[in-house]
Parts: sequence; structure tokens; C-alpha cells
Amino acid sequence: MSKLEGRNLAQKVVRDLITEEEWKEAVESLWEIATQGTRPDWVWCSGCRRKIQADRVDLRARSDALARLQEMGFGRPKVEDEDRQPLTVNRRIIVPREVRAAGNGSE
Repeated sequence: MSKLEGRNLAQKVVRDLITEEEWKEAVESLWEIATQGTRPDWVWCSGCRRKIQADRVDLRARSDALARLQEMGFGRPKVEDEDRQPLTVNRRIIVPREVRAAGNGSE
């Protein structure tokens, strides 16, 4: 079974398991997270000089929810060439002779 056939089978199973109403609820939930997502955090109250719990904007949850909504609406971005080799970065460090002659203290 190829990757594509497995993906299509998984999509079919998910479509059969989840009703249209459940999909709508999932999208509404993702939209709520994307627009109003917060997380509890402990902050210092200067008035009472104690730590109190407050809600802060959760940017990671919001961006993840937006990504899921985009994938649900438009699909995942296509990979142009799946057989392409990954990018390898080679870094060369050039040390001046004076520094090399002085050594780094490990000799």
C-alpha cells in the first residue's frame, strides 16, 4: 500500500466516524481558540503584593488553531518533490593564526 492510498483510507475512516454536526462543532471550537485563546498564568499583583492567576493570550494555541482551520478548509500545502534530499548546511569556522598559535587552553 502506498502512502497516498493509506492517507486516503485514513481520510475515509475519519469521514465515516465523524458526523457533519461534529465537524461544525470542531470548527467552531477551533475558531474560538484562534480568536480568543488564552491560558492561565501566575502574575504579580502590585496592589495586594501577591501572585494571582490571570488569563494571558496564548499565541501558540491561536496560531495552531489557525493552521488547523486552514488545513481543514484548503488542505495541506503540496510538497513539490517528495524524493528531494534534505538540505544540509556545512559551516566552516576560520580562526586567525594568532588565536590558533595561542591555543584555547585545552592543550
